[in-house]
Amino acid sequence: MAAVPWREDILQQVVDSLLPQVDQLNIYLNDWENIPDFLRTSKINVVQSQNEIGDIGDRGKFYWCNQIRGIHLTVDDDILYPPDYVDAILDGMIRNEKTVVTFHGSNLKSATFSEKHTVSHFARENPNDLSVTIGGTGVMAYNTKYITINFESFKCDYWADGWFAHQARKQNIPIIALEHQKDWLKPLPTSGPDIWDLNKQEDRSTLIDKWIVENKLWDDD
Repeated sequence: MAAVPWREDILQQVVDSLLPQVDQLNIYLNDWENIPDFLRTSKINVVQSQNEIGDIGDRGKFYWCNQIRGIHLTVDDDILYPPDYVDAILDGMIRNEKTVVTFHGSNLKSATFSEKHTVSHFARENPNDLSVTIGGTGVMAYNTKYITINFESFKCDYWADGWFAHQARKQNIPIIALEHQKDWLKPLPTSGPDIWDLNKQEDRSTLIDKWIVENKLWDDD
């Protein structure tokens, strides 16, 4: 997980929803002055950006990916995860062997990021497992036995979903958006900027479109 300081008021809810379900929770704190007391537990590995490589945005959730072996779940700091979240995503991995799985996914039908079509939103119902072009890394899992994710391959600090999709595509690993019920995963109310709104700004969206073209991240069919 990567976390921003203006979401401190909801971060404990997110952490409390995940901690009983995981072996270890890695948290990269982007530009936090202090580590909150609720993160000071042996089951949480937490670092501050100023002691590492600086504020790296949503790329921080992959800060440890080169060291992780086995099943890696990536999560966000503004989603409330249900008590059966890990069981459900592991079941999805069993149904869809040798894939990346997620509960949020979009399809690109052209080289324009703004025209992507979200086919599975994590907060809305998705009745079937679906193949997607880009998976949401806030509700994602993969097994390092089948895919190698390299931290250095994330070329910017604000488009982790796209750079992850690029790495999966290069290795011919499908991304599957898993079936789920409406409101099973709950977005938490936040203040301050978020990645989606920032990426719609002209300077970022133009760059993202350029990367989509360079890496052919869409399917023609």
